[in-house]
Amino acid sequence: MKLSKLLLLALATTATSLFAQTSTINLPDTGAGGAGNVDPNWFVYKFSSTSGLNVVTGAPGLNTYLAALNNSTVTTVATARDATPFSSSWVTPTATGATWLSIQNSGIQAAHDQSGGGGYAFVYNLGAAFSGVNADFSNNVALSFRLNGDNGFSAHLTSLLGTQFVGGPALLGSTASNFNSVSGVTVSYTGLVSQTTSLVILLSNDVQPTGNPGGILVQDFSGSYTAVPEPSTYAMVLGAMTLGLVGWRRFRK
Repeated sequence: MKLSKLLLLALATTATSLFAQTSTINLPDTGAGGAGNVDPNWFVYKFSSTSGLNVVTGAPGLNTYLAALNNSTVTTVATARDATPFSSSWVTPTATGATWLSIQNSGIQAAHDQSGGGGYAFVYNLGAAFSGVNADFSNNVALSFRLNGDNGFSAHLTSLLGTQFVGGPALLGSTASNFNSVSGVTVSYTGLVSQTTSLVILLSNDVQPTGNPGGILVQDFSGSYTAVPEPSTYAMVLGAMTLGLVGWRRFRK
C-alpha cells in the first residue's frame, strides 16, 4: 500500500475514534431525597380513575395517558419514598407532599394513594439528562435499568412533536408484580432519542375505596451516548490532517 493511502487511512481512523467516543451516565434511581420526602427526579400524573393490567398499562394505557396529557386532563400528584419493611427507594403517589404515609405503620397497612387507585404515569425527562452531557442526538443511546411496580406496570418512551405528545418505542409490556418483589425486571433500549424524549412508566394501582399502596422502583439506571465533539477536538483533527498533508507532500518531493 502506498504511503499516501496509509496516511489517509491513519487520519480517517484517528478522526473516527475522536468523533465517536462513547460515554456513560448514571441516571437517577427512584427514591432520591430521603425517606418520606418528595422525589425531585420523577413527575407523577394521574390520568385515569380506573385500573387494570392492559387497561392503564401497555399500548392501551399509553394511548389513554397521551390523550389525557394532550387534553390537559391529567392531575399532577406528589411523590414520596416508602419506609421499612420495604425498600426506601420505592416512589408512591400521594395527594400532597405533606400526606406521606409509610407502607407499614405499627403493623397497620397505610394507604399511599389517597384517591383510591387508578392509572398513573411516572415521567423522567431523558432529553434533558442527555442534553446536560452534550449528547449527540444523531447517534443511538443505550438505556438499562431494573423496574418493579405494584400492582401492574409498563415502560415507554414519549416525545413532543409540535404541540402534541406522541408515543415512541415500548420498552416493557404490561407486567404484574407487587412490593414483595425486589429484583424487578431488567429493561434495556438502544436507539434514538431527542431533546424532548421522556421515559414514562405506567402504573395500574388497584382501585380500593379507602386507598391502596402502590408505586414503582427503578434501580441501576444508566445510559451511554456519543458526545458532540468539543471545539478542541475539531482543532486536534484539523491539526493532525494538516501535519499529515504536509508530510505527504514532503514525501512526494
